[in-house]
Amino acid sequence: MGCEAMQVFSRSPRGGKAKPLDDRDVTGLKAVLEEAGIRPLVVHAPYYLNLASEDESNYTYSAQVLAGDVVRAAALGASFVVTHPGHRPSDGPRGLERLAAAVRAAIEAEPGGVRLLIENTAGQGREIGSDLAEIAQILHLIGMPERTGVCVDTCHAFAAGHDLRDAAGVGRFLGDLDGAIGFGRVFLMHLNDSVYDVGSKKDRHQHIGRGKIGLDGFRAILNHPRLQGLAGVIETPVDDEESNRANLETLRRLREWR
Repeated sequence: MGCEAMQVFSRSPRGGKAKPLDDRDVTGLKAVLEEAGIRPLVVHAPYYLNLASEDESNYTYSAQVLAGDVVRAAALGASFVVTHPGHRPSDGPRGLERLAAAVRAAIEAEPGGVRLLIENTAGQGREIGSDLAEIAQILHLIGMPERTGVCVDTCHAFAAGHDLRDAAGVGRFLGDLDGAIGFGRVFLMHLNDSVYDVGSKKDRHQHIGRGKIGLDGFRAILNHPRLQGLAGVIETPVDDEESNRANLETLRRLREWR
């Protein structure tokens, strides 16, 4: 499909014990990526993690899984691990401190160069991370700028209230992003359209151009000068074996720079 970047799970995203990485698989993966010129490789942490959980067993398990994924990512030769921050506990600010502590521990589990990225969220229920200022606060609490950063998901940003349907809206969002976090902390984008409208707080991905963001919005995102060269991956629906190819081809048609 001519991929330029790739995102994988290193374990089942739905739970269970992680299968040990096979050395032959790792060697084969690295060879394929090198031959195809695919960089970066990204590992997405499982969805079920809650790094701010009030429940001690859940919190400990989430922190251990994240640390394990950082170690596994390093073995695979990945540049980044992406994680959702979790859900807000009843004690409010303390949840962010627990989240920061879990991220620090995960980073310290692997002394290499894997960078852990906090993904923005749609703001469903008690989700942490739909507010850019809150993500900036999380990064400050972690306090390891050389090993942390942000992954921006377009569907999540749109659902959280940032209107990305045209160039003006994209410009406003990127200005807010730069003001709150800084472009230098953004290392990856998840390019997903949205089933639901702006500000819905609903996280439901749609095929590129067939959702509420639309083709004009993605054209503006892909061609904004501050985002050129930034790695992006799709997490769009897979209706059949051609779905990913179709979404990638749509994005390539919209991209004016090469």
